[in-house]
Amino acid sequence: MISPIIATIPLPAYSKPLVILIVEDDEDDRELLQIAFNEGNYKGELVFANDGEHAWQLLKNGEVDPSLLLLDINMPRLNGMEFLERIKSSAEFKALPILMFTTSSNETMIRQAYELGANSYVVKPQNFQRLTEIWDQVYSYWTQMIQLPFRE
Repeated sequence: MISPIIATIPLPAYSKPLVILIVEDDEDDRELLQIAFNEGNYKGELVFANDGEHAWQLLKNGEVDPSLLLLDINMPRLNGMEFLERIKSSAEFKALPILMFTTSSNETMIRQAYELGANSYVVKPQNFQRLTEIWDQVYSYWTQMIQLPFRE
């Protein structure tokens, strides 16, 4: 029997400080996301926007330079789909990776999000334990498995 050769290949490491812009109107959800992030001892910073319009202003004013954006759909003023369409139409921000993070598992909404340029779509979990598991997977994927683009 031939033994397999096992090589360890280092995963690419994100080389600038991780900043995640979370666009979420629900205060309780924002708090739970922050607690789960803190408990995971992840490196990086979470920045919160209350809705798409608030997030757009943060981006346009240069107040945040996110590595990744988590985006809810159901929000006042500028909802997640409208914001997604706006950001993916913007030459300045269209390469920004966007993970939809919402309660909707509606197939039409999922399809629409991907058609508008979302990079991922995650349905919010119903309990904190599952939220921490999702954070582990999201953090690992976006910081260790793939290479995020630099923005100047």
